[in-house]
Amino acid sequence: MRALFEKWISPTGLLVAIFFLLPWQTRYIFDWSYLSGASTQFGILSLYVTQVLLILGLCIVYILRGRPRIDSGYQAALSWGAGVVFVSVLSGIFAHQSIPALAGMLDLTCAALAFLALLDKRVSLKPVMIAFVAGLCLPLGLGLAQVAFGGSGASTLLGLAGRDAQALGDAVIMLGGERVLRAYGSFPHPNIFGGYLAVALLVLSSLATLKNRKFMLVAILVFAAGLFLTGSRSALLGFMLGSGLTLLVLRSRNLSLTKKILLPIASLVVGAVLLVTVFAPQLAAAVRGGGALENRSLSERSEQYQEFLSTMQGTDWLFGNGPRNYVFALADAHPDRAVWEYQPIHNVPLLLMSELGVIGFLAVLGWVACLDRQNFSRFPERQAALAHGMGKVLFVIVFFDHYLWSSWAGLMLVAFVGASMLRQGEKRSDSSLL
Repeated sequence: MRALFEKWISPTGLLVAIFFLLPWQTRYIFDWSYLSGASTQFGILSLYVTQVLLILGLCIVYILRGRPRIDSGYQAALSWGAGVVFVSVLSGIFAHQSIPALAGMLDLTCAALAFLALLDKRVSLKPVMIAFVAGLCLPLGLGLAQVAFGGSGASTLLGLAGRDAQALGDAVIMLGGERVLRAYGSFPHPNIFGGYLAVALLVLSSLATLKNRKFMLVAILVFAAGLFLTGSRSALLGFMLGSGLTLLVLRSRNLSLTKKILLPIASLVVGAVLLVTVFAPQLAAAVRGGGALENRSLSERSEQYQEFLSTMQGTDWLFGNGPRNYVFALADAHPDRAVWEYQPIHNVPLLLMSELGVIGFLAVLGWVACLDRQNFSRFPERQAALAHGMGKVLFVIVFFDHYLWSSWAGLMLVAFVGASMLRQGEKRSDSSLL
């Protein structure tokens, strides 16, 4: 029996199953917190099916196969990642609202385990990448149907909420005075779906070969159409930046010249993104000309920046309010609002600062720096350049949305991209293992 398990259960097989199922949000809800007398999605304590599969699967795999074998060159990234989890736990222990803090710690810890598993040298990254893309095919079909028919039904088993273009609260765009539902797929919000599709487009490019180029071209066009139908501007902008920098790296055969070019470009991009972050409402209004939905969205995001400092009043700046506690800190500062008015700020760096404090923010920054350093050292190798593009997709999104930190799906997307940046383009060698 043990021999049978060892034959079919492997780290690669487990991760293939997890990333294929990841888009489906099936979960069991244990408890939730209240805001303004109503439950809030940001205060739910739950356990996702993919989390159960990850935890139990890793236990079985490591019992049968032994501990993970990780290249010593990834030690710095692992140490900084462990630091992020430690600060999250420490901050969560003293959080004002324990239920959302526990939910945040659970999601982050599981994502960290997935990141660790992806770095195992026994894991072949290519099948996992194929599973990541394949797992989005059914959600993509569902998203196309949602746009075409103006809605979709609910399913507890699949973790799907009902969607309707005419329902207040569902994300839509206005075309000719009509409400058109944005593509949700199987995700809680179109922006999350857009982020996954933007990364998947670069994964498809990474998997493309001369033999499958026609099939990949069709797949890329279909996924690009799906990205457009999500209406996610942050994902679209991230994909444009990521693919543009990837092409720049791949066209340059001179490694030293590539590094010289990328440094000033990266500086300009950082500066531009920061400026866009500050002046996003004014810029969007000037470019798009307003509209009722657009004006309301821009007004809400502008108010979030004004309210950010209020969440830090009376808070330990070193360790913050605790994971998933931003909306509750906001409610303490601005009581008597409707529950839907309490939303995390659409800016991950500021959200991190509020929830994990300066220490947590610096730990995340150190982790990201390790990823970039390792990835940058392999330029202009094709796979490394494409992984760099994936990272830049997320780099843009963090300044315009919060789901990469505030949701299970977002954290797993970060784990997947982070591991890809470390491992894509690596030279297979077992000479130095932890």
